[in-house]
Amino acid sequence: MSMTGILIVAFLLGFKLMVHTWLMLRQYRAMSKGRNSVPSSFAQHFTLEQHQKAIDYGKARLSFGLARLWFSGLILALWFFTGALNFLDSLLFFFVPSSTWQPIALIASVGLVEGILGMPWSIYSQFVLEEKFGFNGSTWGTFFSDRIKGIALGSVFGLMLGYPLIWLMQNMPGIWWIPAYVVYTCFQILLLWLFPTVIAPLFNKFSPLEDKELATGINDLVVEAGFKSQGVFVMDASKRSSHGNAYFTGIGKAKRIVFFDTLLKTLKPQETLAVLAHEIGHLAHGHIKKGLILSLVMTAVAFFALGWFATRADLFIDLGLSPTHGVVLLVASWLGGLISVPLSPLMSRWSRKHEFEADRYAVKRSSAKALSEALICLYRENAGSLIVDPLYAAWNYSHPPLSERVQAMHEN
Repeated sequence: MSMTGILIVAFLLGFKLMVHTWLMLRQYRAMSKGRNSVPSSFAQHFTLEQHQKAIDYGKARLSFGLARLWFSGLILALWFFTGALNFLDSLLFFFVPSSTWQPIALIASVGLVEGILGMPWSIYSQFVLEEKFGFNGSTWGTFFSDRIKGIALGSVFGLMLGYPLIWLMQNMPGIWWIPAYVVYTCFQILLLWLFPTVIAPLFNKFSPLEDKELATGINDLVVEAGFKSQGVFVMDASKRSSHGNAYFTGIGKAKRIVFFDTLLKTLKPQETLAVLAHEIGHLAHGHIKKGLILSLVMTAVAFFALGWFATRADLFIDLGLSPTHGVVLLVASWLGGLISVPLSPLMSRWSRKHEFEADRYAVKRSSAKALSEALICLYRENAGSLIVDPLYAAWNYSHPPLSERVQAMHEN
């Protein structure tokens, strides 16, 4: 491995770790300073006890996230700098001599190793951290059942995508990334189509909404917006967590509206309708389509870069790696994650802009009072922090802080 290769990867990895550590520590200090008093604009909505629970929960999540960030960085460094990836790649050639199946075996093996290493973190998050603050609704049986199903689905879908990509790399050198991009795009669309009716029901139970009055209000909103869906469903989210949410999912005729059962238990009917109006606002403003187009463009750029990267054997030699197909795909995905770090604040800003637009749509279809009270209630029940460091939010928040959203919706 050349010193140049070491320095490039070390710089990229170090930049990611330093930036996220700095931002997390800023947020941690901001929450610590604001722990003993509720912000004046929310004093009538949150007791000091509720506010302090949110602060303590947020700090615990930050501490956990910071530790996991550095652990993940350590694992990535080990793959790059210890020869572990080359060793595993060479070892698998003895057990899987096929030039097509060996790269798939390598990617699967790396995924298995990282999954095993990540399991204690998931267990701690679910059964220690979430349990401590009263949010855990999962049992050990549900937890491990989810993991087994996830591994099975990941294996099936990974094979469906991985085999064609490897075959194209082997049989269409130079231009393989073009049909690979088409295959990947079709695969993503297939997943969007299958998710609401095939994938999601493997993990949760979806029941038709039984509240007739609420269903009528929802239907009125949907008809007014010209939105067509397969129906309105309630998901048994409480079997895993007490956090509440709602979302649209699917494409084409497979689209459906989903409410967490925890959300319906928390919000009043008018507040629930305001949340739905917000989600419809995303559709009305074309945010879903814009997001899909942006994703297609960024994916095309990524595949173009991957095609160029795969031809640069010298870069892999600089990194002390063998430019086999499996190594190329793994290293490209890792480096892509590091190189794209500066894009985070831009993507977050773009997302927050869409949230403000959806809020304005919801206010016109319901009211600022209903939407703001719904958001305040969700923050209170989910222990969302009212104290936010501006730089941390600018980099990480896909949704504007509560204070900004409430202020904006009452100004319009």
